[in-house]
Amino acid sequence: MIVQEINLFKGLDFGVVKQIAEICIDGAFIKGKVLFRINERADSLYILRKGSVNLVIDESIDMIYKLSQPGEVIGWSSMVENGIYTASAVCDVDSELFRIDKEKLNRIFNKHPDFGLAVLRRIGNVFASRLTNAYQEIQVRSREKVA
Repeated sequence: MIVQEINLFKGLDFGVVKQIAEICIDGAFIKGKVLFRINERADSLYILRKGSVNLVIDESIDMIYKLSQPGEVIGWSSMVENGIYTASAVCDVDSELFRIDKEKLNRIFNKHPDFGLAVLRRIGNVFASRLTNAYQEIQVRSREKVA
């Protein structure tokens, strides 16, 4: 997978995508590697290339969101103002990811605000989708407790 194929950046100006590709760090992570922990300062955005990553929201109630599709965004919190991770991210299997430094990405978007806004909207869709899935999981668990 190359950066131009990632849905988050698809359709952006080639020059801007090229700048983003230049700041991507390609990394391989072993099973069990913690990418970041809940409530840490969010300094990087990750894009899954291969493997799977669990977003651990609450270990005590086994609330885990699995990401396994290439191109999935991990660490969207790095793109919002408070910049605190809302979950822990742990590699479920050996995985390959792009890591993008928040500050470097923000510098590109400050030069190209239209593209920054487009990416932020796409991240909003990622957040909305995960929030909807979390609500559905809560509903299922509530029904299981009643039954």
